[in-house]
Amino acid sequence: MATGSYDHTVRLWDVSEPHHPATLTGHTLNVKPVVFSPDGRTLASGSDDRTVRLWNVADPQLPALSGILRGYADVVTDTAFSPDGQTLATGSYDRTVRLWNVADPRHPAQLATLTGDTGATQSVAFTTDGPRVISGSADRTAQIWETTVPAATARACVLARRTITRAEWRRYLPGTNYRPPCPNSPRGRRAELPRVS
Repeated sequence: MATGSYDHTVRLWDVSEPHHPATLTGHTLNVKPVVFSPDGRTLASGSDDRTVRLWNVADPQLPALSGILRGYADVVTDTAFSPDGQTLATGSYDRTVRLWNVADPRHPAQLATLTGDTGATQSVAFTTDGPRVISGSADRTAQIWETTVPAATARACVLARRTITRAEWRRYLPGTNYRPPCPNSPRGRRAELPRVS
């Protein structure tokens, strides 16, 4: 079990021996969200110090810092791993959801910054099938974010409600072969949005 604390630490607890937790230090302000990767080998901790730290906890007796995620303009409020453990979603009071490639926690890379919440982003979670992130905000809304190109394309096609015609293509993309992004949405026919599970 892992806990974050107002003393700026993360503690790893062996519930069969709870009197001697391992203490992880490095955050400079309160630690709130902590979450294990699905395989249990990595722990992510978010802090009021505007960072997320990734810890190697494969051996809980010898935990070690793997990487630090930076770039937040305010407190980190929540963290969530994708079902495959390859992506970490984070929420912040800066009204963003950030997606990070954490396939190698020693070399994390930011994939995207999702904006749209008008209040502090307070919670993030992946759908059980993995390609969508849901964020909850202080603005009393929940957003569903598509995180794969095919799903994002499908959503864009639904919002466009139709595909671009050959005449429009020639007008706006002269000299380019006609390849409509929404081939299953002929003019006037609305595309179907994939269901959220």
